[in-house]
Amino acid sequence: MAREERESALSAVLFGERWPTAAWRAIAVFALGYVLPAMFLAPTSHIGAFLRSFATVAAFALTAAAVYKYLQLRAAPAFVLEEAFLEEDVPLVSDLHTDAAPQEIGKPPAPKSLPLDGLGQAALERLCIALYQFNGLDSRTVATGAEGAYRIRLVPRNTDKPIAILKCHAGADIQGALAYVALLRVMEEEALGKAFFVAPAGFTPEVSAEARARHVTLVDLKLLQAMLNHLPEAAREAVLATAA
Repeated sequence: MAREERESALSAVLFGERWPTAAWRAIAVFALGYVLPAMFLAPTSHIGAFLRSFATVAAFALTAAAVYKYLQLRAAPAFVLEEAFLEEDVPLVSDLHTDAAPQEIGKPPAPKSLPLDGLGQAALERLCIALYQFNGLDSRTVATGAEGAYRIRLVPRNTDKPIAILKCHAGADIQGALAYVALLRVMEEEALGKAFFVAPAGFTPEVSAEARARHVTLVDLKLLQAMLNHLPEAAREAVLATAA
């Protein structure tokens, strides 16, 4: 896991974390290392030839990295794009007003609004499991050996191999270093490099600053609401119904 983190950090330094960064670096390297030397140095200059050769190789590598990162983004399931939801001007779940759909006889209507910050632990876990399931990830609940304790693994539908840990914490307590470190320990024990930590009450600034580097997605109330609102109406109602 440590080696994967070092490789990820090195890749981010060399190519950038997002494909536009790698693309702009490719353009800059080509312009500075190839175009400018070709304009201001003599064609027979050894330094100019070296710079042009180096810039060509570097620009090609950066372009390949940009293409690879872009294809990763296109192929990624929706859960990878959670933070992008916050950039959209979406209404809160409690602000949604839609016409009620016809209901089956004897079946209670699915709620169109729900106080997400008032859910109990079991209800929050049910809601998050259903939410990630609509985003392409099934859940696997695994007992830890301690009485009543379990972990939730997230598994893509096209494989049996888990890729992340899902941790939920209901209640009004802001999650700090103690809960975050405990999650990192679970990730290490499970040999998984990704986790989703859902806590409507939010997280301390220290945890928020650290989590991105460790591939932990922090889901507070605002992001949870945005993820729900991003779903189609029928899917959103089905997810909310699991927590009712």
